[in-house]
Amino acid sequence: MVRIKKDTVGVLGLSKSGLAVAKLYNKLGFKVKGFDDNYNLVVNENYKNYFSEIFLGKQPQYVINEIKNYKYLVVSPGVPFDHPIIQFARSQKVPVISEIEAAYKTMSQRKTIIGITGTNGKSTVSTLIYQFIKSLNDDVYLAGNIGYPFSEVAYECMDKENITVVLELSSFQLKMTNNFRSQISVITNITSDHLDRHESFEDYVNSKLKLLYFQLKKDYAIINEEDGTISKFLQSDKLKSSLGYFRSFNYSNFSNTSFKDKSLYACFDGKKIMILCKGQSVFELPISSLNNPLFKQEGIYLENLLPSLLAFYIYSKYLKKVDFDRKSIVDVIDDFVPLAYRLKSEKKWGKFEFFNDSKATNLAATKSSIDTVKNYFLKNGVRRYGIILLVGGVPKYSNKEDCFKEIEKLFSGYEKDLIGVLGFGKYADVFINPFAKFSLKYLYAFNSMELAFSKAVNLAFMEQENYDSIAILLAPGGASFDEFKSAEERGKFFENLVDSFLKLKT
Repeated sequence: MVRIKKDTVGVLGLSKSGLAVAKLYNKLGFKVKGFDDNYNLVVNENYKNYFSEIFLGKQPQYVINEIKNYKYLVVSPGVPFDHPIIQFARSQKVPVISEIEAAYKTMSQRKTIIGITGTNGKSTVSTLIYQFIKSLNDDVYLAGNIGYPFSEVAYECMDKENITVVLELSSFQLKMTNNFRSQISVITNITSDHLDRHESFEDYVNSKLKLLYFQLKKDYAIINEEDGTISKFLQSDKLKSSLGYFRSFNYSNFSNTSFKDKSLYACFDGKKIMILCKGQSVFELPISSLNNPLFKQEGIYLENLLPSLLAFYIYSKYLKKVDFDRKSIVDVIDDFVPLAYRLKSEKKWGKFEFFNDSKATNLAATKSSIDTVKNYFLKNGVRRYGIILLVGGVPKYSNKEDCFKEIEKLFSGYEKDLIGVLGFGKYADVFINPFAKFSLKYLYAFNSMELAFSKAVNLAFMEQENYDSIAILLAPGGASFDEFKSAEERGKFFENLVDSFLKLKT
């Protein structure tokens, strides 16, 4: 039997990551052929430089048949898992891999990889870890789901050794890995998300957990001990790495719990962050020593800081064997700027304060946003506060009944905090109807965010005598693609609405 040398790689989905993997494998001497369902895709010189052939739209079977001779089929994150080309490749036993796996296959073992995944918080955690490592003057890159393809880093650093790559990883990227290993892996949390694309919640969870299963004994995994989903689905027999944990509990109330037996732990006791090694404190950071207000109150930023610090501690002490410098850590935290349209206060006017969390693209993130705004008010001595919540976008559930159940589960008990909930966009009713169970004073559905925002401001004026502070909070709970091209575009639109309102009032 004649063995055919497979020197062709296929790329399905010609997005930024698809182009980057073509550039990488072209440099390695492979022929790269590209496929995209968008018949009107503009193919510029960049594409022509790296692809030997490009096929747009639906293809005849004789073109598809050639895939059986490919070394890999590399799939971009936005491509559905049941795409016909994927199904054909698998039927021909052609390895179907993500761009992350494709880039990893070209990396030498002397490069350090830190992988971060989770339903919420992964972008902030990835950025914090990257900035902590950068403070050591190490050669470090931030890539993956955060917007810069891993393949681009692999291309740039092909001839470099001793680099560190911090990777934010989505479930779509991890699902199609079969060998990808990170020396430090972090899972922030796992709640319902992307169930419109994954075949089940279990499939979504197991895609996330793959980040841990290819690690070696000398590696480290960091997980959220408070997350019941992780503890339920984690298959400990597949784990080889050392486990570190984080949780935001009051340390003094847990003197008899099992954390004393765990090798590494990060926690918050109400006043300071601690890293524990077998129950003994090895690092303490009072939040009173920080100047950045984002981290001086309980909420999503403080929660994200815990795994970030623990990952940096492991990186410094165990991987690089350098000092864990307190001053550099504090400087990074104090200089940290929230990612665009991740929860922040936009502006204040009188009793009104506008909060923009367009990146809250699932319901668990919406709940975290509400909790953070509540803690913000309480930290500043505001006891009579109310929140007007704006929700909308595309729900990430296979059916609206699952969305209803999730809202009823997550938001029970929030009646005292919410003045009202206003839905916007094509699926406004899907978000709003379940809130009727909670007897809120105001529930409205609108075709657009602009109309919902206008009503929110009117309600704030109507209710201002009853409160010392009113938050108008954009935390949509759904993907942006009904009205907007991205969460960033949605966040910018909200920002412009706030600015227009303030111009009228000044």
